[in-house]
Amino acid sequence: MKKITILILLVLVVGFVVYRSSLSRTLPIFNPIHLSKEIVDPSLQNVSRDHTVGSFELIDQHGDTITQNDFKGKIYVASFFFTTCPTICIDMNRNLLSIQHQLGENTLILSHSVTPDYDTPEILNAYAQARGIDYTTWRLTTGKKSHIYHLARKVYFAAKIDNSEFVHTESLVLVDPDKRLRGFYNGTNPKETQRLLADIKLLQNEYDN
Repeated sequence: MKKITILILLVLVVGFVVYRSSLSRTLPIFNPIHLSKEIVDPSLQNVSRDHTVGSFELIDQHGDTITQNDFKGKIYVASFFFTTCPTICIDMNRNLLSIQHQLGENTLILSHSVTPDYDTPEILNAYAQARGIDYTTWRLTTGKKSHIYHLARKVYFAAKIDNSEFVHTESLVLVDPDKRLRGFYNGTNPKETQRLLADIKLLQNEYDN
């Protein structure tokens, strides 16, 4: 009986140490120099510090203008999609739907349409309503195509640098309250979405302490 008690205590202690260790882990801060050259514009490949998400101006599914100020002090996940996408966007948004209510306070999803001329606020809102996307957590946005493509390619590094004029990417990008890039995930993979959720919790713990 004594041996069993000692064994139980040992398991509890080891479990507690592993748990505390996981909480103490911090996420890397990504600058362009740390990323594959496949996704970083040549003009930015040698930038080794201080890369942050700068100013942006978008229109959400309710027709409201949103800027970086709406995300001040918040953790958020950036993604790129379009409402008529028949392939990767379906899986990516399904996986985001599975975690949208688990994100926690002051954590949002910011999705950018890469066909903004078609994806008006009205179409984005209908898309959101049909899929159960919660406006308080998840903003679907449109805007100037040149601005959105600049964000995808030179701010979030969400798409490969190639000769294509069309951004089509499964990448999810985790951004911290200081507007720094902290993680990249394949949004079509449910395991990657769960890794994203775990990393969000790590980031929340980092900013709570």
